[in-house]
Amino acid sequence: MDTDYIFQHRDSFTEKPSNYEEIVQICEMIPVKDNGRRRKQGNRRRDRVQAVWQEDDPLMKSLNFVFNKLSAGNLDIIFNETIRLLSLMLEYPEHLEYVIHDIFTRGIKTGYMIELYVRLFKRVVGVYAKIQPILVKICEYLFYTHFHDDKLVVVCEFVSQMYVEELVSKDTLLYCIDILLEKEKYFEFCSLLEKHIIELQDLYKGKLDALFMSQGVSNKVKFKITDIYDLLESL
Repeated sequence: MDTDYIFQHRDSFTEKPSNYEEIVQICEMIPVKDNGRRRKQGNRRRDRVQAVWQEDDPLMKSLNFVFNKLSAGNLDIIFNETIRLLSLMLEYPEHLEYVIHDIFTRGIKTGYMIELYVRLFKRVVGVYAKIQPILVKICEYLFYTHFHDDKLVVVCEFVSQMYVEELVSKDTLLYCIDILLEKEKYFEFCSLLEKHIIELQDLYKGKLDALFMSQGVSNKVKFKITDIYDLLESL
């Protein structure tokens, strides 16, 4: 993994690009929903420190317009709208990275739609192959930034599904599995390994056995290992 890039640019995806104003006119070409809400005057929230990216930004509104409708039944429609949005971003690398990061973040927040998001990524790469390295870079970035919070297991699901769709390499998958084990993220280690244990059992069966016998491992992790054993026995 390109860890030097990740650590040097850890906060870059949460900052407004320096040339943001240039994209406003482009984004306004895409229809957005007007929720009709009016802000109440005298609202105390106006005095709070605001995030750089606001809901009324044309780019954010366009992303909301597209992805608030995402479901398995309308993947074709979302794909076409995503391609339209990304085609406008191709001349603006900073904005392209932000858009892809935002799509990942939406997937992480929902959690249960990871496979659908990755299927969308796969189709997008079929049109714009140059986007694949950006997908890999941002996925790696999110793996590190969520390494110590409860979203790590969801990011691992992204890694798993992206490997299935051949969007990340086997080396990337193995690195993620190994670093989870090394840093004692045992539940996430088992969750990621479980998806690929048939392919990787020769590499990790002994490590699972040692982990299962360890005194300091939680019952939650041992139940997960038992599920993996059951999967192997069913072959």
